[in-house]
Amino acid sequence: MATIRVECLSKREIQAIHDASLAILRDSGVMVHHDEILKLLAEAGAQVDWARHIAHLPERLIMDCVALAGKRYVLYGRSPARVARFGYGDLVLMSSPGQFAWIDAETGQRRPPTVQDLHDAIRLGDALPNVTIVGAMAVVAEVPVAYRDVFLTAELVKGTTKPTRCWVANGRTARYVLEIYRTVAGGDAALRARPMVEAFLEPIS
Repeated sequence: MATIRVECLSKREIQAIHDASLAILRDSGVMVHHDEILKLLAEAGAQVDWARHIAHLPERLIMDCVALAGKRYVLYGRSPARVARFGYGDLVLMSSPGQFAWIDAETGQRRPPTVQDLHDAIRLGDALPNVTIVGAMAVVAEVPVAYRDVFLTAELVKGTTKPTRCWVANGRTARYVLEIYRTVAGGDAALRARPMVEAFLEPIS
């Protein structure tokens, strides 16, 4: 298969983003609402403002962690033949884990997606040969928000045999989302050996 290489930024622009990121992590820091994590960060070399729950991360700590991080990994689908390989030079494309609104093709109007839209989007992602990882592409308003992400994950896993990208709302629902993948994989050890999901998480800016 041909290798596609796209360069959107120059090396100088990439370096500028890198330097700005290091400055933000060092000077502004990261707010962490978890005392145990703050303690671990302090032990690793971060300067912690305990009153404000902010960890200031020095460049050395960040770069040491980047050096230790794995550079390759594989996500697996329910079908053993359907995988997404990162760090191997493969082109990996994924569909969105969920949109809060769709533009209706017939009316041109913005509207909330339906359960039928969800099923159609998952089937489409599963069928398109260039989509490596399938997301639900719809945040279904008719499903209560308390367990919406769990519902979306269940429908996603049932609807595609490819690796998946799910949306996780909070720590409470994350337990159920993880249990879905444990069940499909055949247990905790099997899921660790063959991870199936890339979770979409958003920090609070």
